[in-house]
Amino acid sequence: MKTAYQKNKEWREKNPDKLKAQSKRYREKHREECKIRCQSYHKLHRGEERLFSKKWYSENRQKKNAYNEEWKKLHPEKVKEYLHISQEKAKKELFELLGNKCANPNCLVPGGCREPRCLQVDHVHGNGVQQRKRRKHCSGYYRGILKEIKAGSEDYQLLCANCNWIKRVEEKEVRRWVPV
Repeated sequence: MKTAYQKNKEWREKNPDKLKAQSKRYREKHREECKIRCQSYHKLHRGEERLFSKKWYSENRQKKNAYNEEWKKLHPEKVKEYLHISQEKAKKELFELLGNKCANPNCLVPGGCREPRCLQVDHVHGNGVQQRKRRKHCSGYYRGILKEIKAGSEDYQLLCANCNWIKRVEEKEVRRWVPV
C-alpha cells in the first residue's frame, strides 16, 4: 500500500503543468505571506547564499563573462541606459557629499547656485583633464571621485559653471584664452 507522500509525489511527477498553475494561484492569493517567508529565509541563509554565489562565479567566470559580452552586443540600448542610470546615481551621491551648492563664497548667485544642471565638479588643483582621460565612462569617473572623497580627499569642490570658468581663466587652466 502506498503512503500519502508517495501518492502525492507520483501525482506531481505526472502533472507538472497542473502543479505549476496551482503554485501560481497560491502565490497570488498569499502574496504577502510568501514575501515574508521568502525574506526571512534569505535573511537566515544569507551567508550560505553568498558563499554559493562566490563559488559558482569563480568556477564559471569565463562562461559568465562570455554571456555578459554577448548580452551587451545584443542589447546596446539597454547598456547605454544602465550606464546613464549608474552615472546619474553616482553624480547625485557625489553632489550630496559636496554640499549640493556652489562652494565659491563670491558666487554670482546669492547663497550659492543650487541648480544641479549648472553645478560642476571642480578639481581644486586643476588636474581634471588627466583624470577624465584615465576613466572609460563618466559613471566610472564619478564613482572614482566618490571613492576618493569617501577616503578623505579634499581635492574636489562643487562650483557653478560660471564660477568654474572664472577659476579656470584666473588660474590659467585654459590653454588658448583670449580676453574680450
